[in-house]
Amino acid sequence: MKPRKRTNAYWDKRSQEQLTLVEQQALPHLKEIDRVFRNAQKQTLADVKQLYVTYYTKQGFDTAALKQLAPNGDIRRFKEAVTAAGLSSRLPAGYGYRLTRLELIEAQIWLQVAKGATAQNAIQGIAHKQTINTAYYHSVYNLSKGTGIMPVFSQLDTKTVDKILNSKFYGKNYSDRVWKNSNKLAGDIKQILAEATTTGQSNSKTARLVRERYGVKRYEAQRLVQTETAHFNDDATNDVYNDIGIEQWRFVATLDSRTGDECGSLDGGIHKVNEGPTIPVHSNCRCVKSPYLGKAYEPDERIMRDPVTGKNSYVGNISFDQWAKAYL
Repeated sequence: MKPRKRTNAYWDKRSQEQLTLVEQQALPHLKEIDRVFRNAQKQTLADVKQLYVTYYTKQGFDTAALKQLAPNGDIRRFKEAVTAAGLSSRLPAGYGYRLTRLELIEAQIWLQVAKGATAQNAIQGIAHKQTINTAYYHSVYNLSKGTGIMPVFSQLDTKTVDKILNSKFYGKNYSDRVWKNSNKLAGDIKQILAEATTTGQSNSKTARLVRERYGVKRYEAQRLVQTETAHFNDDATNDVYNDIGIEQWRFVATLDSRTGDECGSLDGGIHKVNEGPTIPVHSNCRCVKSPYLGKAYEPDERIMRDPVTGKNSYVGNISFDQWAKAYL
């Protein structure tokens, strides 16, 4: 049975709709991650406040008291909390069994940040598995609907999902990035406290700096989830192409003013499956891949977003560079 003749415009639209779908599915998980960061920030600010209540005087910080060794009981309780949280293997080497009072406060803040990373990691795992399943079955549906041929495929098994989930994207998997960002946040807060205790700056300024760092990392975490959603959508789609026997794919950049030169230069490129540029190309990238079935399926038109009106309209089958020269 010969496949239906669908133009590339049809496949491009289906690919964009699929990306939009998985992005919308990720939104509730982004809200959960936002709550995780806000809760960790609240606990950190409470620790910072206690630091000032206990050790701050009119003359500034009591640095002599901060340099004293923390009570063994307090250190033991901290270690027990680390173990209970399942974070013993991630405890920084500097947080051993002899800690000054300041070091213990820093260690407790590290624990709050690490607990947040554990929660974030779990949320992202659930979100990304959902993306992989949705993208896989949506790609199968699109291909069967578009060609009129129902492909023979097996149920997406756990092993395949885990393989995609743990795949490296620009050198790291999603969990590696969560912990890298967590360690950076804990290190930044440690530096803020070091400067505060050295200069004697006010509690309000220290709290503001802590809130700012949490705000930056919260934004980065959300942007990362959005980028990884596009990555897992692309990986799952690629698996379908392999399973069904699609041999080539086409790089599709959105024809609007937000598309940059890097993505624009790749627009329309035809590549063998498992080869070609990585999608997403960058953070917040909206490019997708679509199946390429040959020149007979080339469209007469493409959809563009008018840079003046912001509305969608049709334009001839031109590349992004040609579109940009004509409309931007």
